[in-house]
Formats: sequence, structure tokens, C-alpha cells
Amino acid sequence: MPSCLWDAVVVPSGLPALEALANTDTVPAFLGDAWRHGKSIRVLGNGNALLDVAGLAVTSGDAGVVHDEAEADASRGDAAFVVALSAYRHPPRQKPRRALA
Repeated sequence: MPSCLWDAVVVPSGLPALEALANTDTVPAFLGDAWRHGKSIRVLGNGNALLDVAGLAVTSGDAGVVHDEAEADASRGDAAFVVALSAYRHPPRQKPRRALA
């Protein structure tokens, strides 16, 4: 399914889940599309490994990205993710469209 059908992505934690998702053709491509479309992304625990597989250099300062590891507790991460969702999209991550000549 294309990422344009979803408002956000939650990247799970846990090595077995990450390995299973990384070994598909669709999940890394889906994450890349969600990133380029400026969707909110919640990264749980060691979920950054899956973003690395997708070729995304995501940092905790990126607009619309909420890392659990950067939060003191999960409830603050939840609140930050709700705020990110309220923005709907995060344009700084979107590639500018080319103008027609």
C-alpha cells in the first residue's frame, strides 16, 4: 500500500520484528515514501535500525520524527507524536517540485 493512504508511521522496536520487516521489499520503500511525503514518524526503541535499512538518515531533530529513546518516558513520546500528527505533514522533508518550463 502506498504511504499516501496513511497519516503516520510507527516503527517498532525489537530485533525479531525489525529483521522481519527489513527483509521485505515493501517496508523500506514504504518508509522512504512516508519520509518524502513528510509524514509523522514515531520510532520506538531501536527502530532506527529499520530507518537505516530504508536509507534514511533520521535524527531526533527532524521535523515530525519522535524517538522514544530521546524521551524520558513513553507518555511524553506519545504527547510529542500527537503534536507531530496535528501538523499532518512536515514540508522541510519534502523534495521541492520542479517548475514546468
